[in-house]
Amino acid sequence: MEYMMQVQEMFDGHPFAATLVAASMVAVWRFAGFYTWYVLIVAALLIAGTTSGAGLYAWAFFLGMLASGAEIIGKFNNEPVKALRTPHAVLYVILNGAFSMFGLNLLLLYGFATTTDLDKCKIVLSAGIGSMALLRSKLLTLKVDNEDVALGPDQLVKVFLRFMEQAIDRVRAQTRIDVVKSKLTNIDFDAVKEYSITMLSSFQTLEKKDHIIAQIEKVANEEDVDVQLKSYALGFILLDEMGEDFVIKLFENPPREWRLRAPLPVAEKGIMAAVFGRKPKSVMIYGPSLSKSAMREKLGWTSTEDAKFFDLTKPQKCMLKDYRLAFNKPIVGEQLGHRYGLANIVEDANTAVEGVLYQLQDDALNFLDRAFEGYVRKQVTVSCGNKDVIAEVYVATATEEGLKPARGDLRMILEGAEEFHLGLDYIRSLRALMQKEAA
Repeated sequence: MEYMMQVQEMFDGHPFAATLVAASMVAVWRFAGFYTWYVLIVAALLIAGTTSGAGLYAWAFFLGMLASGAEIIGKFNNEPVKALRTPHAVLYVILNGAFSMFGLNLLLLYGFATTTDLDKCKIVLSAGIGSMALLRSKLLTLKVDNEDVALGPDQLVKVFLRFMEQAIDRVRAQTRIDVVKSKLTNIDFDAVKEYSITMLSSFQTLEKKDHIIAQIEKVANEEDVDVQLKSYALGFILLDEMGEDFVIKLFENPPREWRLRAPLPVAEKGIMAAVFGRKPKSVMIYGPSLSKSAMREKLGWTSTEDAKFFDLTKPQKCMLKDYRLAFNKPIVGEQLGHRYGLANIVEDANTAVEGVLYQLQDDALNFLDRAFEGYVRKQVTVSCGNKDVIAEVYVATATEEGLKPARGDLRMILEGAEEFHLGLDYIRSLRALMQKEAA
């Protein structure tokens, strides 16, 4: 009570000082966030120790606070600093500090000397360290169901620590899940495995490197496990051993080669979105990915509902004049005796290629660039309904004459053409080509 009156007297008649202190606290909160509570505790100890003659109690509390903080750091070694950023940790720190003060009070009641600075130092250290030792003391250890059960203050501390550990784990688990999902969703495990192992070398003093690599290899060798789940498992392995900051930095701005599927466009609303929002680009598809199901698979959107896919891509049939369909892109890796080629388009006056015009964002197009390996995008003008549209189309970079259509490609192109009701003459020409190749 006396301490509160002293604080009140300090600010009476000095509104500027009170405002300055309040502004300082806001600044500290913005800078330190939740750790401001620790700043407040230390500030309160300093004020109490210098204004009320309770300096010994303040030092005892501070010593108990440091001991409990070190205990939390040792228990949550993967993210120790962030473990301190929980209400449960603050409560544990305060309780340990209060118990140290209680221990000091007992020593003073028993008449321990405090006349010299050395005496004061001894009694504070005895109270702080002695209280920690007393709290963790065991009067008796019993064996119950093959488990050691301690009787004494240590059992109470263990119960509280277990409760606090579970509470902090629950809070930290939510953050850990958010970090892993935000950084590892749509990431190909096989594409980032070696990269992750290589980046572990950035820590020169890393003692658990071999242990981490063994865990990663174990995940890699698991069969019948979804690739996305493997990526999440990799994220949690690195998170446990290296911490959140390492994982965030490791998978920052991932290249498109790491992606499992093209990013789904995010809906943008409002006037600003209409004016400054990202506009989709038109891309003409003419090959085996012509149908909606094949295009969904190419983009990695196989789980996307048909209606949603239609709404996202707005497919409509189109025609590219003065080009014809050809199968002259050699299949990489096939032996010379297998003369098969992938679909392509070549310039040819007075002919036309029909296909489907899809609307895609740049992210999805960049993903397709990798999916259509050996092709480049070329800007063309296609006829769509009664209007001409500037679109992009994939053209093979290397061609070879005398190749037959790749097995199954003609059938898939025909299925897509029939699904979108392309021109009857174009569908007939595809059927005739199929019959010719089957003969």
